[in-house]
Amino acid sequence: MTGTAVAAAAALLALAIPASSGAQSTTARPFPAPEGGCYTGAGPTAMAPNQVRALYDLTPLWEAGHRGQGKRIAIVDLGQQPDRTEFDTFSHCFGIDTPLHVQVVGDGATPPVGGEASLDVQLPLIAAPELEAVYVFATTPGLHDAQLRALEAALDPANTGGEPIDAVSTSFSLCEPSLIAGTAPSVGPDYVDDMSALLEQAAARGITVFADAADGGSSACAHWPVAESNPQNAVAAAAFPASSPWVVAVGGTQFDVTKQPDGSGEVTTELVWNELSAKSPTDRIAGGGEQSQIFDAPPWQQGVVPGTARGVPDVAALAGTPYYSWSDDASFWDGTSAATPFTAGGWLAVLTALEAHGIANPGFLAPILYDLHATDADTVFRDITVGNNDVWGRVGCCAAGPGYDLASGLGSLRFAGLARALGAQVPPTTTSTTTSTTASTVPAAVPVTPQFTG
Repeated sequence: MTGTAVAAAAALLALAIPASSGAQSTTARPFPAPEGGCYTGAGPTAMAPNQVRALYDLTPLWEAGHRGQGKRIAIVDLGQQPDRTEFDTFSHCFGIDTPLHVQVVGDGATPPVGGEASLDVQLPLIAAPELEAVYVFATTPGLHDAQLRALEAALDPANTGGEPIDAVSTSFSLCEPSLIAGTAPSVGPDYVDDMSALLEQAAARGITVFADAADGGSSACAHWPVAESNPQNAVAAAAFPASSPWVVAVGGTQFDVTKQPDGSGEVTTELVWNELSAKSPTDRIAGGGEQSQIFDAPPWQQGVVPGTARGVPDVAALAGTPYYSWSDDASFWDGTSAATPFTAGGWLAVLTALEAHGIANPGFLAPILYDLHATDADTVFRDITVGNNDVWGRVGCCAAGPGYDLASGLGSLRFAGLARALGAQVPPTTTSTTTSTTASTVPAAVPVTPQFTG
């Protein structure tokens, strides 16, 4: 990245950002050296699974043995299926025995292997590496309407070994203005209503669907990576199905990091994801978030989100630099497409902890999160108060600040804290994160080329 590009990025990130309130997103958090059979280096652009677990308070769950045992996740993929060879290699690296089941849904061509689908099946296992099973429902390429059948199939226990799934992760999206105008590709006129009915059905059954807020920032119709010349940069838009009130919508963050020679280090700030794209370095990419133009705020958001419309996202997680990685020379992952299945996996680890303490699945997670934000915000969430998701500064929205905001939602989750707030007795971590003394600062945007982006 050139000095000019760095200066431009810094200027954009300064746009309309409230002064830091000393909230948790700016409190330094240490992380250990990378571990795992396929990760030996300490590259500045990568975060190994054990490091990500430490930063999202999953290590106490890991050490207590709550790693997703007995829980099952369904992944709904659009036009792709995962690379089984890569999944097997990833599993071998970390001693994972979780089986992968793939079912193709829809008429037409068999979906090809793709990086998006491969990302989707690996990220939950970073958070919950002992899941009972990962089920993938992959659709015919290019047909968004097929997502209806895919989600319907995922919710049918006949397709998941006779037992219902515990969570769904999906990373497909369409911007709301295109759905309102009827110009969205390959969807019927009843698509939003039909999809919303399925999502509500899942919530009623206690199955939380996690949906990515997309990667076009507060202008979802611009898609990603977003060129400066794209006229959609100035059009405020949220993405569906993340805008549905019947999902947990996941936005994106990135880290300012210092690293030591052994790969351990410290996150000095977790901020809203908004940076030059590693895949297309003249364009930008950012975590989705805006007010819905289709849905009213559900009861649990009323009085919390600005205005009367459904606010997106609900929470946020790592989506930008430094990237998720599991090998020195293999995949790097970014995007809300990575943040979403990771968050879903974290929830399944929490469910494992609850079950171990005789506590039933509390049901659809979204209203629970808003209730806990009112009573246990400091222990369950890390408030993101720095940054914005206005990709080129033309929408005028959305900046992070104390409490809920349309750039990062309620903040990032502290999963052990979430488990404790719901009644599980999870002891604090015993893992040392002591680092050596010679640090090198890593900028928030690092010029690398990920193999896969979300």
